[in-house]
Amino acid sequence: GKAIHCIRNSALKHFREIADPDVLYDNGTWYMVASCSSILSSTDGVNWTDHKVKCNAFRTYAPCICKYRGKYYVSSCCNGIYVSDTPTGEYKYVGDFHLKNGEWKEGYPDPDLFADGDNGLYLYWGCGDTIYGVKLNDDDPSQIDTEVKPLIKFNTENVWERAGAYNQNKKVAWTEGSCMYYKDGIYYLIYSTAGTEYPTYAMGVYTSDSPLGEFKPQKNN
Repeated sequence: GKAIHCIRNSALKHFREIADPDVLYDNGTWYMVASCSSILSSTDGVNWTDHKVKCNAFRTYAPCICKYRGKYYVSSCCNGIYVSDTPTGEYKYVGDFHLKNGEWKEGYPDPDLFADGDNGLYLYWGCGDTIYGVKLNDDDPSQIDTEVKPLIKFNTENVWERAGAYNQNKKVAWTEGSCMYYKDGIYYLIYSTAGTEYPTYAMGVYTSDSPLGEFKPQKNN
């Protein structure tokens, strides 16, 4: 047991952690980003290569990766948006997320970038009792083109969203880690709740027929 433990530690010593992962499947290859890490790639989902991509988005938590109109975009907690021509190439800083008037007074923890085909690039985020969403500008994806819209708000009737070892706290939730998927005309906004410290930590799903809602809980959560 000790020998195996030492081998594993030696093989992974250049990683701080592989938490909060996000993946992109592109041209037969999986690309994964994770907190305080880099970009890893795999063609089989088992064996991964660390490309040691240098970008400020990978120096903090909950990074995300997305391909939109031939470009690759990454972001992470309160760290703006970056762009590259290749998934493992040099990422250039586009800018901090801001409103059309240049103002931005709130943070954007646990961001998720979502490409609705070639029809639009969207940003989702939230850590607390609300998940928010906006559409980004095609020419300058650091600019938010729509009003900041709350998409999921803590609902005490949704037992899985309540905090506590038995989901007993009807006044507290910790909704985080949102991730958008699209399939067959339905947008699935997936999130985690209600705190990693509880054995009841779970995932929930809201659905809509458009990227910015109205979202409602799916039948089975």
